Amino acid sequence: MMKPKGQTEHEDGLLEYLEDIIGSKRFVEPTSEAAACLETAEESRGEKLQRLKVAEKERDSLRGARDEATAFLRMESDLRAQKNILAQLHLREQRNGVTRLLQREAEVKEQIADGKAKNKEVEAQLKELSEEFEKESADFKVAREDLERHEQEFAAYEQRDVKYKADLKHTKGELKKLKEKIASSEKKIATAEAKVSENSAREPELQQAVEDATASLASASDDLANLKAEVMAETASLRKDLDKKQQELHPLKAVVCEAEASRTTCQVELDLHRKGVVQAKRDYDDTAKALEDAKQREHQAKAQAASLQNDVAKAQQDVARFQEEIATAKEQEPQLAAQATASAAASEEAKLSLSTAQNRSRALQRILEASRPGGALETAGVLGRLGDLGTIDDRYDVAASTACGSLDSIIVESGPGGTECINFLRANSLGRASFLALDQVRRNLSSQMERDVQLPRGAQRLFDLIAVSDERVRVAFYHGLRDTLVATNLDEAMAWAYEGGSSKAKWRVVTLEGQLIEKTGTMSGGGKTVKRGGLRSASGSARGPSAGAVTPEEVEQLAVDAEEASAKLSHCREARKAAENALASAGKALKGLQRDIRKLELELQGAGDKQQRLQERMHELLPKCELTDEELAREKELQGRLESLEQELETAKEACAPLEKQVADIQAQIQDVRKAEVEELEEAKRTAEQALQAAKKTLNKARADVKSNQRKLEKEASAVEAAQQEQATMQEEYARMKAEFKELEENALEVLNAFEKAKEEVEGKRATLDELRKRKDDIEAKVQEAKSVEVELKATLKERATKRSECERKVDALLKQIRVLHELHEQEVQALVDGLEDEEEDEEDEGDDEVGSGGKSDEKDASDSGVPRVKPEPTPQLEDQEEGKEEDGADGMDVEESQEGGVGEASTASGNVQITLPMYDEAMLVQYSKEKVGARIGELEENIAAIREDVNIEALAEFRRKEQDYLARVRDLDAATEERNKRRRTLEDLRRQRLEEFMHGFGIITLKLKEMYQMITLGGDAELELVDSLDPFSEGIVFSVRPPRKSWKNISNLSGGEKTLSSLALVFALHHYRPTPLYVMDEIDAALDFKNVSIVGHYIKERTRNAQFVIISLRNNMFELADRLVGIYKTDNCTKSVTINPAAFEKMQPRGEASRRASDQADTEQGAMVLADRTNDVRT
Repeated sequence: MMKPKGQTEHEDGLLEYLEDIIGSKRFVEPTSEAAACLETAEESRGEKLQRLKVAEKERDSLRGARDEATAFLRMESDLRAQKNILAQLHLREQRNGVTRLLQREAEVKEQIADGKAKNKEVEAQLKELSEEFEKESADFKVAREDLERHEQEFAAYEQRDVKYKADLKHTKGELKKLKEKIASSEKKIATAEAKVSENSAREPELQQAVEDATASLASASDDLANLKAEVMAETASLRKDLDKKQQELHPLKAVVCEAEASRTTCQVELDLHRKGVVQAKRDYDDTAKALEDAKQREHQAKAQAASLQNDVAKAQQDVARFQEEIATAKEQEPQLAAQATASAAASEEAKLSLSTAQNRSRALQRILEASRPGGALETAGVLGRLGDLGTIDDRYDVAASTACGSLDSIIVESGPGGTECINFLRANSLGRASFLALDQVRRNLSSQMERDVQLPRGAQRLFDLIAVSDERVRVAFYHGLRDTLVATNLDEAMAWAYEGGSSKAKWRVVTLEGQLIEKTGTMSGGGKTVKRGGLRSASGSARGPSAGAVTPEEVEQLAVDAEEASAKLSHCREARKAAENALASAGKALKGLQRDIRKLELELQGAGDKQQRLQERMHELLPKCELTDEELAREKELQGRLESLEQELETAKEACAPLEKQVADIQAQIQDVRKAEVEELEEAKRTAEQALQAAKKTLNKARADVKSNQRKLEKEASAVEAAQQEQATMQEEYARMKAEFKELEENALEVLNAFEKAKEEVEGKRATLDELRKRKDDIEAKVQEAKSVEVELKATLKERATKRSECERKVDALLKQIRVLHELHEQEVQALVDGLEDEEEDEEDEGDDEVGSGGKSDEKDASDSGVPRVKPEPTPQLEDQEEGKEEDGADGMDVEESQEGGVGEASTASGNVQITLPMYDEAMLVQYSKEKVGARIGELEENIAAIREDVNIEALAEFRRKEQDYLARVRDLDAATEERNKRRRTLEDLRRQRLEEFMHGFGIITLKLKEMYQMITLGGDAELELVDSLDPFSEGIVFSVRPPRKSWKNISNLSGGEKTLSSLALVFALHHYRPTPLYVMDEIDAALDFKNVSIVGHYIKERTRNAQFVIISLRNNMFELADRLVGIYKTDNCTKSVTINPAAFEKMQPRGEASRRASDQADTEQGAMVLADRTNDVRT
């Protein structure tokens, strides 16, 4: 029987079966998809809600910093105004210096022009020789290209030669295979022809054997027929005696049959008389046993319920314990993951550091050993590793190791010495190393290293903190560091790098923690490790690579720590997963226990009523268990009559016994007449039949072999012809390939001769080219000597130009500084004004919030998220007055001075703020003094520096970014909430449609099932029950039945007949709900008694008006009601069928034996008309 519900999605239970019929099953898949979509939307909305809360918290945390930054910007506005005046004073001085340097440059240019005139003649000779050299080079290139072309052609001919040889070898092999194939096919043809000749010669002989066997069989059949006729004649008298005895026995047999029928009738009447009392006693005993079972079941149910309560308590404890374990594991997992990641990173970094240090130390050690007296690099001038040639305080170790990238470079005195070291590394395969030549570095950087540098207040260069034992290498440290400043923290580094509020970095700054700010604006730093140990310690201890930053033992220990951390993390994750699986199992078990308890409670509630009904039934059956006096007298009378009839039956059987023995003896005598002769002739006939079959089989086999070998001959002949054609084609191809191969060898010889000739020509061109190159080098040396004088003059000019360029660069830098200062001032003032406006808007917003705090949100999801809907804060805009700027016709670097009083101002609720800085003319600058302006700047900077650390300037921009981010998160949350609500409504609509459609059909089917079962059983009851009435689709459907005069039972606990009636009632109910045009039922009445078969048969006959039932049955009271009968029977080892129309046979009149023999053909035709079956009709 079907389960209430399928255990898996691929299994069908009673629920799925009814849903399929009702039609609600089409909602199952869309409902599952909608549930998955809703879950995804819920997760997305939860994520966006958390992001919104974080954004709101971040925005609110910046309000105080924004207010402090606004106040700080007011002070910086005054500082920029003073810096503007000071920068314009320096600009005036630098412009005067540029004018003086231009005059000196004009004098040097005249000297350079005189030197150039003298060098023109030498350069003309060099040009003529260069043209000749270029021409010869072109000719040499052409000759070399011709040589390469001939070489490539010859290589191509060699490849073709190899290909032709391989193709000839392959073709020769294929010809050999074809020859062997033709020989094999010819051999097969000869064999097949021999077999055809042999079988054709045997065919007449085999045909004669078949004819002889046929004649022997005919003779044996005739002899057997003659013998049987003689036996019939000899036994004629015995058969007459047999007929006479059978006629004498017939009346006695009739008496025995009559007596036996009377005795059977009396016995049936007696059984019917006792049947009521026997059935009543049986029912009474069954009811008493059912009552005792009900009492025992009630006791067991109570004990089971108590046990289940204890199991529920234990299961709840297990669930709580597993939940606690999962929470603990989830809390520990992030910490363990972070530890594992950190340990793995430390281990990998240590391995890399050890490998790098070992490789670097090996190359350095070999170079230092070779530079000792008597070594290969004794004359290379190797001084050592740069980091080992200087010392620095431990405090600045990280900063120096980070900022100076050339600490691992090897210092040599000159460039040739560095080249010699590189060749030494290559010759000994020592890897790579960096070298720094002091002569080149000193020539390029000495003057720059010794110049005075104006540093920011309180700043110092990292280069000045390094102590060296050899002053020659100080310039090497300057090469790696330049004017890099060292700062205590990142805020100080930012202030120095962007000194004066510049938008671009002016200084390269490194912090003590290794955070580096480049002049390009890039910043590096952070991470879990920093560089250290690049220089020796000022205390005398070695920290560099020679000391070994990490040992192999430390690397091994770090690897062990990383493995332990990873193992702990894996163990934690496995424990969490095991706890989650155990929690799922415990939850499932708890749910099952609670469901069992509810079932037991329902069972206990109905136990009392059931026991009362059983006791009432016993009281009703008790009077029916005994016979009345009248019934006892009737039973005694029937018993006496039965004994009398049995005596009469025995007497009649004794009278028939002698005649029956005589009849049996006569039949035995008839069978013994000439028995041996008959058996002998029958055996001869069977032998002749077997011989005939063997002869036919041999003849047929010989004919089949002839046909098979003839087909084989045709096939092999076709194969030989095709192979011969292919052989001829391949022979032609082989001859063609040999001719082409011969032609190829002749062409290759011509190409080889051309190649040798081109090679000789190239050698001649090379000799001529070498001679021209030598002459050209001599003239170039003279030109170089002439240019050296020019270089010295140009160096002088360049020095003057460098100074002028420095002044111009300073002018440009000052102009740029002034522009940047103006732009920064406008931006900062704009931020200041925006901050003031934000404060006013915050106050207004707070007032609005207080006024509108009593409102309620129309959206349900606003209360879900806990975040109020906000209105974005407006960004104020200021109207600035732009100063016009024109280029100066003299040097293109002057900025047009603004008119006095033309400074733009913006008005806010907090006062007027100056937006633009003015440009002063010469007359106005005279009234200012650099010393006084510098003193004022120093005073303002000290005041600003005192509060700088407590102020976050970026708070203004950060606050606006957080505000925009917060508003974007609000919009995302609204969109996610709307999407979630939409998917929730879709899921609820699908569930409601499925439930309404299913419950509508389920109610109709249940009512019709009850009606059908009551009609079939004449008083029983049946019902389809939902296991979980609140959720019909969770647990499924149970089919319960109460047969007449019995209790409610599950259909699986019924007998075979009761199951049949219950199933038919359900089928008929489903037919009423959704009729089907055709039903096929196989022996549905096998387990039913006469009454129930009749009820079911009549009901089905009534239903055939709107459906067709095909029923397989062996019960006459079922198939007698059919419109058509199809009988299945077996004759001559063949299964046959006959179709009957019962209605037509009722109309036919009975006919005698003689009439039937006379009209067999007519009956056959009439039967064909009567035996029409409407189920087999084909109607169009």
